[in-house]
Amino acid sequence: MKLISLIKYLFNWLQSTNEDFTIDFYTDPSIDKSKLIDIYFVHGFVDKSHTFSHLITELKKNLPDHIKSINSIAIKLTEHQLNIKSFAKILLTKIKQNKHKNVLLIGHSRGGIISAYAAEALSHGRGIDIRGVVAIAAPFSGTKYAMFPLTALFASVSEMQTDSEFLTKLKSAIAKNEKQIPYLFISASDDILIDVDSSYVASDNMKHEIINDCGHLTILYSKQLPGIIHNFIKQITI
Repeated sequence: MKLISLIKYLFNWLQSTNEDFTIDFYTDPSIDKSKLIDIYFVHGFVDKSHTFSHLITELKKNLPDHIKSINSIAIKLTEHQLNIKSFAKILLTKIKQNKHKNVLLIGHSRGGIISAYAAEALSHGRGIDIRGVVAIAAPFSGTKYAMFPLTALFASVSEMQTDSEFLTKLKSAIAKNEKQIPYLFISASDDILIDVDSSYVASDNMKHEIINDCGHLTILYSKQLPGIIHNFIKQITI
């Protein structure tokens, strides 16, 4: 099963483009517009926006009425030398450009770190209300594979070293959760890049799910993943 999922992932990666895309949904006119939520997907290191295509297809089948759009953000190859803060600024700038105010951020791998940093450190005062963060196989305590020469070439990889100062401060902010942002951490049991213990922040206010028989990339094709995210979305209230 993991091999089939990996083949699907690689095929999708090879044949897909890397561009921002948006899927708009019909929303009941009776729903208060201020209570509508836009979902933003943020991909990982050297990945593409369309890496979420399968997951988005599954999520679309059962979305609550208050979801107005799904957006997937592309980080260009030429931007990969930037640090996490810069990526988070790019994400929030695109949200502002789309005139979206209430958003749910879903990030895979480095995208989970970008999403969490945007929520904790940068969203205040920008007119953006982060309604929740879903971090899929994200290295909140770092990864042993963040090593030279990648750490010298890519600032974000350097920040994702095991127990880096950057990650330590981010985890502290998430654990304090002064903004009362709901978090859902999703780990892959067979992830060789990100240990399960590294992929979540322990706190009474957070949810943590482990999906078995999945690796770092194949988790995006897990049959369990859409249902876990659906349940989280339904619990988000305005």
